[in-house]
Formats: sequence, C-alpha cells, structure tokens
Amino acid sequence: MTAARTVASPRLWQVAGGLALAHVVLMMVGIALQSTPTLTEGEEGIRSSYAEGDLTRILAGGYVEVVAFLLLLPVVVFLAQALGQTTAVGRWAS
Repeated sequence: MTAARTVASPRLWQVAGGLALAHVVLMMVGIALQSTPTLTEGEEGIRSSYAEGDLTRILAGGYVEVVAFLLLLPVVVFLAQALGQTTAVGRWAS
C-alpha cells in the first residue's frame, strides 16, 4: 500500500514558519525573563538569586516558555505530515 502524497499549500508553510519563528522568539524572551544565575556568579550569587529572586518574574518566564512549546506542536505535526509520508522511515517519524 502506498501513501498518497499531498502537497501542502504555500499558506500552510507560511503559518508553520511564523509559528516556528514565534517559538524561537518566545523561548528567548522566557529565558531572559527568568534571569537564571550563571556559574560565574559563584555559589553565593547562585544561592542569593534563588532565595531572593522575583518569583513572579521567574514564573512568568516559565509560562512564556510553555506557550512557546505549545506553538511548536502544530509546526511539528505539519512538518511530519508534509514531509514524511513517502518512505517507511518518514511514515514512522510522522
């Protein structure tokens, strides 16, 4: 049995591309909002950042990252359907 290959419209490709770009931008915004400490701050800097950090800002950054991943889900499904229906490996991946 061969799978019928459907050609996705250019509009679907544009929407998927826009959602993928939105995912990348929102991930960067979420990481910037969280303002997580780095190893260069030392043990005391890391400890104070977690103990005295702004909880609202940290949770907002995490929420933005979750929204970014939710935007990525339709992109992954679209790419699986658009690219991977002709070979056995493509069907398995989709």
